[in-house]
Amino acid sequence: MQPIPICHKRLIGRKHDDDVVKKDSDMVPYKIISADNGDAWVEAEGKKLAPQQVSAEILKKMKKTAEDYLGQEVKRQLLQYLHISMIPKDKLLKMLEK
Repeated sequence: MQPIPICHKRLIGRKHDDDVVKKDSDMVPYKIISADNGDAWVEAEGKKLAPQQVSAEILKKMKKTAEDYLGQEVKRQLLQYLHISMIPKDKLLKMLEK
């Protein structure tokens, strides 16, 4: 299994031949490739993904994890830099019901 692309947001809006992208490609544990239009994309597990797609996949996984933890569908989401285990389950349910 390949590592999850980290720092992928730095690639948004950049071309593959950008100096920042060249520097980053030497420091990340995954391949940064050129899309058909020259944009910097990520290659992970044999898939070519735009940086925006990577972000979307991470958010989908976060939603699924929250639903599995809560035992119900999550319809509204608020993203914060706070680990879900730090919030009591009953308080989290009340927050999501609003």
